Amino acid sequence: MLLISSLLIMFLISKQTSAQTLHCIIAGATNEQNSVIREGTRLSIDAMMSEIGAIEKNTSVRRKVYELTGTNFKSENLQKTIGDLNCNENDVILFYYNGHGFRYRDQSDKWPTLFMGYHIEGFDDTYLRSISLSKIANELKAKGARLTILIVDCCNGELSVLSPSDIEVNGIASLNFSVRNSERFKELYEQSSGFIIVSSSEPGQTSGVSSRYGGYFTNSFLEIHKELTSISNYADWNDLLEKTKERTISVTQLNYKKQTPQFQIEIIKRNNSHPSRNWQDVITTNSGAFANQPNNFVSNNPYRIYQFPVARIIMFKNNDVLFLMSDNYIVKYNPFDGGMFIAGYRAITMQAQTFQWDLINPVNSFHTNVFGVDYYGKIWEWNNYRRKWDNVGVVYY
Repeated sequence: MLLISSLLIMFLISKQTSAQTLHCIIAGATNEQNSVIREGTRLSIDAMMSEIGAIEKNTSVRRKVYELTGTNFKSENLQKTIGDLNCNENDVILFYYNGHGFRYRDQSDKWPTLFMGYHIEGFDDTYLRSISLSKIANELKAKGARLTILIVDCCNGELSVLSPSDIEVNGIASLNFSVRNSERFKELYEQSSGFIIVSSSEPGQTSGVSSRYGGYFTNSFLEIHKELTSISNYADWNDLLEKTKERTISVTQLNYKKQTPQFQIEIIKRNNSHPSRNWQDVITTNSGAFANQPNNFVSNNPYRIYQFPVARIIMFKNNDVLFLMSDNYIVKYNPFDGGMFIAGYRAITMQAQTFQWDLINPVNSFHTNVFGVDYYGKIWEWNNYRRKWDNVGVVYY
């Protein structure tokens, strides 16, 4: 009897583990005629595939990729892939699309229609070779996976095209995180059940792309994904998408025009012991600190690493403006010495129950200031005299 029970337990564990498949449907217009859009799409696809590899490495799910790029980028191929897809109840489906998106003039649905092909030739051709994101979402939800995620980087205006921007790209960078935290990946992909749908822009908007950094939205999503799965102490889909939205808005306003991602989350989180957080709840006092922002973020002397800032740090205490760079250093602009100086760095927090990361400011070899950044982006410092944490700044993505 004991042997039978042990074998049954082993069978159930084995069955549960083997059911963990990450079905990745990756669709991208990598043969697009416009060179900026073509190269940007390829970069976005490659970056997404690399992060999918990190998901597999840090969880028990095993990826199965269905790639629809190049000459396979056709609506009939997508529909066949979805139709043939078989899922177990513990599987995860990830659909990612990068290409042309549009909406019909009388369309009430807020989600874009995806054009699966190249060289649009009239309305009839557009109709035959396109498929609505809502239709894809409904068909994928019906597959019965534990978690279904749809992410599209495309325009959402009337027969619009992606907005290529390659003259100068401000605010986009690739964060340097060498250590990833498996627990954060598991919170997103193993401890979450439900449905997520995301598009890179609201109705009436275009979506920006660069041949050097890929889609502005995709870049923002992946860099926030890296942050939450490495240096943070908690990860959930609401935080990930709220921060992605804010960063996309900031980056696109710097470069061409405002682009606002939209998303819908229907998630049940297992073992969710962390309180929900509203990323809109940031302190807005001392707004005059923004006046100190330099016009040109690039400096070779004395900060010699060519990097763009990914966040702005406002320290209310001294009315300072600092910048979080993509290599995790904190730099301060000095107009008198003509450059940016290293003022600290971002590090794993020493107060995991309170902060997502720490801001380290080495004053000299004998003294270091340590500030904690909470899940709202607020910066806190311990006050020994009052025996409490004081809010001394805020991080703006």
